[in-house]
Amino acid sequence: MLGTSNLGFNNLYGGYSDYKASWSFAWGAGLKGGIPLGSPNYRLIAAVQYTGFEPKGSSSNGIETISSRYIWHEVAPAVALGAKFGPLIPYAGAAKPYLFGHREIGVSMHGREFPAAGGQTNYSDGQQAVRGILGVDWRLPEGYSLTAEGTTTVGGIWTLSVGVAQTLK
Repeated sequence: MLGTSNLGFNNLYGGYSDYKASWSFAWGAGLKGGIPLGSPNYRLIAAVQYTGFEPKGSSSNGIETISSRYIWHEVAPAVALGAKFGPLIPYAGAAKPYLFGHREIGVSMHGREFPAAGGQTNYSDGQQAVRGILGVDWRLPEGYSLTAEGTTTVGGIWTLSVGVAQTLK
């Protein structure tokens, strides 16, 4: 997977503005397999996806500005149910994302940087909300597949993916 992504946080404490990162290059990969359920037209789909990107952004309270650069990694195992209609396999299910990575923080007051207030830290967060999945695979000739998939959470995190994959038989 190649594309773009951004990152934003709302309702920050201490009078800070919302954190907004610029759109940045994103990359990823996935693996998906289907197991027939009783009939060859219905299947249980198991998948895992990896996404990475490096958002950069900042937040300010008018005096102090906090700038952050993340090296973001997300791994999301998923399960879904699908039905085959000719070359199309629509599916619906859920994914549980796990985040890990590295963050570099810079702090400045009135434009003057304070290196002692910044720093670097690694992070890991398995407390992410389960995401709903809705997608469709379109089986193409020569063992390829075109996939369109959307995921979302109640908290408003959403992803839209479109890609071509090699189908293994």
